Amino acid sequence: MLNWLGRGLLLRAVVQELRGIRRELAGQRQALERLADQFAPALARTRSAQASAEEVADTGVSAFDPIEGGLVEDFIARTQRQTGHTPSGDEILTFLADEQTVTLHDRLRAREQEVRLAQSTRLAEAREGAAQ
Repeated sequence: MLNWLGRGLLLRAVVQELRGIRRELAGQRQALERLADQFAPALARTRSAQASAEEVADTGVSAFDPIEGGLVEDFIARTQRQTGHTPSGDEILTFLADEQTVTLHDRLRAREQEVRLAQSTRLAEAREGAAQ
């Protein structure tokens, strides 16, 4: 009997602690919401959440990049105009992969040119320093 009483009291103490934690978390959540409302108004968050929910329901995509979305729309329109058929999902993914590869290649080429320019500039500065 005493053992059951001890367990009951322990359970009551745990429940009270959990209630306190829940109250503290609710207070922190409210404080964070007020802080977020100062930097990003609630209306804008609601609109973006609604737009995101519509995009997910419409496309099945959970993250939408507007730049890639524009590329895809242009690709679909161009393909329909040139061939008369709408590209499949696989064709669109292949197109996006090709675009990413080309973009990466262009960035790497530009970076190599910057490195060469920096090296030639340093070499010229070193020659000028040695000549003086």
